[in-house]
Amino acid sequence: MSTTTPHDDTKAAIKLRRSIDPIEGLLTTREAAKLLGVTENAMRHWRRSKRLNLAYIRIGRSVRYRRSDIAEFIESNRTT
Repeated sequence: MSTTTPHDDTKAAIKLRRSIDPIEGLLTTREAAKLLGVTENAMRHWRRSKRLNLAYIRIGRSVRYRRSDIAEFIESNRTT
């Protein structure tokens, strides 16, 4: 019987994050919102207010999100 700890989950998330090609994993605001089940306006509000710690990348005027950052955001906001 194997047991995992929250520390193991964090290490796995970091390993997954490093293994993802940063360019291949970029999502638009619309795509990220759909994954999170929120509106694009909610995503824009979160960015402006810095209320939630969801990393994003600004390329010129475009905003993109890494799939790995979305996954990390979901994990960090999980409650038990």
